This record gives sequence, C-alpha cells and structure tokens, in this order.
Amino acid sequence: MLPSDRSAAPQPAPPDAEGSAGASWWRRKLGEWFGIDLRSLAIFRIALGLIVCFDLCDRLRDFEAMYAETGIMPLQLARDWWPSPAQWSIFFLSSSDTFTLGVFLAGIVLSLLMIVGCCTRLGTVGCWVVMVSSSYRFPLVDMGGEALVRYLLFWSMFLPLGRCWSFDAWRRPTIDPRPVANVLTFCLMMQVCIMYFTAAYWKGRTKAWRQGMGLIHALWMDVFTRPLGDWILAHPRVAKVLNYAALAQEGCGVLFAFSPFYTKPLRLLTAIAFFAFHISIELTMSVSWFSYASLVAWVVFLPDITYENRFWRLPVAPERKPVVVVPRTRWGLAGMTALSVFYLFSLATTVILILALFLPQVDKNMPQIVRVQGDLCALPQGWMMFSAPPKLNIWFAAEARLRNGEVLDLLSGKPFTNQKPADLCTYYENFRWRQIFILLPDRKARYPEQVARVLAQRWNDRHAEEEQVVSLKFYHMQESSDPSKKGDFDRKLLATLQLEKRPDNEIINLQELLGEGF
Repeated sequence: MLPSDRSAAPQPAPPDAEGSAGASWWRRKLGEWFGIDLRSLAIFRIALGLIVCFDLCDRLRDFEAMYAETGIMPLQLARDWWPSPAQWSIFFLSSSDTFTLGVFLAGIVLSLLMIVGCCTRLGTVGCWVVMVSSSYRFPLVDMGGEALVRYLLFWSMFLPLGRCWSFDAWRRPTIDPRPVANVLTFCLMMQVCIMYFTAAYWKGRTKAWRQGMGLIHALWMDVFTRPLGDWILAHPRVAKVLNYAALAQEGCGVLFAFSPFYTKPLRLLTAIAFFAFHISIELTMSVSWFSYASLVAWVVFLPDITYENRFWRLPVAPERKPVVVVPRTRWGLAGMTALSVFYLFSLATTVILILALFLPQVDKNMPQIVRVQGDLCALPQGWMMFSAPPKLNIWFAAEARLRNGEVLDLLSGKPFTNQKPADLCTYYENFRWRQIFILLPDRKARYPEQVARVLAQRWNDRHAEEEQVVSLKFYHMQESSDPSKKGDFDRKLLATLQLEKRPDNEIINLQELLGEGF
C-alpha cells in the first residue's frame, strides 16, 4: 500500500472521543429541551405583567366589597380561614383600608416595572408577593387562573426576564444572546407539564370523561358556558370527539415539546396546538384568567426559529450593541447553585403535595418541612377543574323590596322572577362575584349574611333615596344536571335582611334555621 493510501485510510475513533460525542449530544439536547430563548422570555415577561396589572386593577373595582374591613370578609375572618401560620399575606399586617389600598397600588406599579423591564427582578418578586397576599386575603375568588399566575411568577422570579427588549437591556453596554438553560428554566417548564398531567389524571379517573361525556357535563354548567359551548352541547357527537381530544392533548400533547428528534419544529407546532386549545376553551367557557395565563405559559416554549426564519428576523438586541458572552464569577456560581437547590426542592414539594391528594399514605407520612415549604411559597395545587361531573346547576337571586314598592333582583337589576336567567355566564357582575356565589352553598361558607349586606349596601350607594333597599331575601337555586329534569329546580333561602325595621341593619341568617338540605 502506498503511503498516500495509508494516510487516507479511515481511522477508528478513540473510545473517549465517542463518549465525548455522546455527552455533547446530550448537552445540546438538554439545552434544546430546557432552554428558553431570550425573546420568548421577553414576551413572557410583558404578557405576565399585563395579566397582573389587569388583575389588580380589576380587584380594585370591588375593593369595598371584597378587601375593605367592612366588606364580605373582614381581616380576622381571613386570618381564621387559613389553618397554618405559614400561609401569609402582607394584608394581614393591618386592617386599615388605606394600607390595603396602598399595597394594591404598589402592586400595580411593580407590574408596570415588570412590563417595561425596568428593575425587572424587583418587579417580578414584588408582583408574586402581592398576588399571593391578595389571594390569601380574600380566598373566596381564588381560581385556577389566579393560581397559575402565582406559580408562573414564582418559577420565573430569578430568570433573566429583563435581558431582552427592556429598559434593563437598553442600559447594558453589551448583551449575552444565548438562550437561558438551567435548573430554573427546567422547573418553570415542569410546572406547565405538571398542570396538564395532573388535569389529565383527574379526568381519566372519572367515568364520564372515559365514556366521552365529561365535556358535556362541564358545558352543562350554565354559569361557565358561552354561546359556542351551548352549540357544542347541542351536538353530542362533536362534544364526544372534543372530549377525547382534550384528554389526549392534556395527557400526551406536552411530550411532543421534548421530542429528541426535530425538537424545535415539533416544539413550535406543540405550542401552536396548545395556543389553539386554550383559545377554544376561552371561546366556549368563562374561566377567569386561566386561558390567558396558560397562553402566557406556552410562550416560554417558543424556540428561536419562531423569531428567525425565512420570513422574518427579530433580533435579541439592536445590531449596534456588542455581543459578549460573560463567564460566571465564583459568587455568581454560588448564587445559582443555591437557587437551583431551592427550586428543585420547591418542585419536589409541588409533586409531593399533588401526590398527597390521591395517595393517603403520602399525605400521612409527609414531612412537616414539605408542608411548611408549600404554604410559604403558595405551592399547593390540584388542577381538578371540570374533572368530576356536576350534580347540580346552580345560580342565585337577591329579591329586594325597594322603598318605592318595586321588587327587583339585585344581581340583574331586573324585576324578580323565579325563572333561571337566560344567560348565566353574564348574569353576575364579573367572574369574582360568580365565584363567591358558587362557594356559598358549601357547608364551610360562613358569609351568606355578609354577602347579603354588601349587595344591599352597593345598591343603596348607587341609587336615589326612593330606590333604596327596604328588605332583601337571598336565595340559592339549583337544577339537576340530568337533562331529563331540566327546568325543575329547588330554592333555598340563605339569608334575609331587614333595613327599615331593624335600624342596626341586623341580618338573620336562616341557613341554620332551615337546615342544610332542601
């Protein structure tokens, strides 16, 4: 063999080179799976900040009814609601309405800082504190959407949300354009996965969902259903197909975002599929902030090909800004290590708390530190929404006799009737009032009399002297979810209020007098 031939012959790769190539593949793949593009983080920051801002402004609309000391839940009642001292709220520091209002206004300012990316970390941490505090101060209106917003804020507090498209980035002389991939991004993505896997598990345990009837039962709840949901309800075959499609997407769809092959294209398609999924939920049902928060959660899954492709290019930073990859300092590495340990423990706590919901042995043997960690960080979550078929379709009515002799329903402002409202989804003033009423029949609810008093007071504050409420009867109506019994309902008197005959505005709660049943 000629020397030239010998030199051209293929040489076997040394064993360590093969191992290095395998390790390199795994590092690259882990970066693709759990890395978040800076532009996705920027959109995530802006959208999440907008939700927080709108949520806090919306809460202020009902400030006197829900957060003032003279409202439905005074401060002491809110403190007594929570069994653990680790369940905290800034609002617990003072019962002053001025202090409470100041916290809300501070939260709005912090959300604006988060939106524009100025002092981003301060804004994000502050928004999380205010959102947790407001939920613990008035837990009656805490739903899946508000909970998801809190979780997204918690898992993203120490991510570089302000590194791109922000005032913080504009003030920096250089920028590191690399995607962020670390334990914190892993935990944020796992929170999204946990939500879908848990929801699919609870639905899969229910016979109705396995038989294709779960969506029909969910849409039967008129208080949530929009007109498109009514159309689906009128077409059982369509509802059955969508029932199984929802189960499949919640149970398996998120796995495509972590495909070992064609990761970026499949991740983009998966995100688009979940965008469509949650838009369809919002079009068919009124579920507070849940659909919007879920859309925001999927933004972090958008890969770089979303912003750089053959059709357009959205740069991380202006072209004139120099790109520098800054190595971590020793203190920076120590801080990231501590954060990683804390967040991994928090993620493990979240999983354990969810397992405790359906495994009694886990709940019985749970270490106290796990419970305390869950309460301090507001981590408990269940995601059981619409998993169990409702047995009753419920609504409420407030029969008020005015000084001029009229008898009105204070909830609708129309003459009182015993008939179910035509559109329960828009019957209540907003979704927070709807949630308050939904919880009223619960045996743990201790506030029907406060609700009656606040309803009368709100009406009187907005109307002339001759239209003031003289007396009020607060009813709970319920209709069987059995389609064959539609139209038949029972009525229960929860509380009555006499304003003119009782100068001290004393409220008689008839729930105990009449008993808990119908």
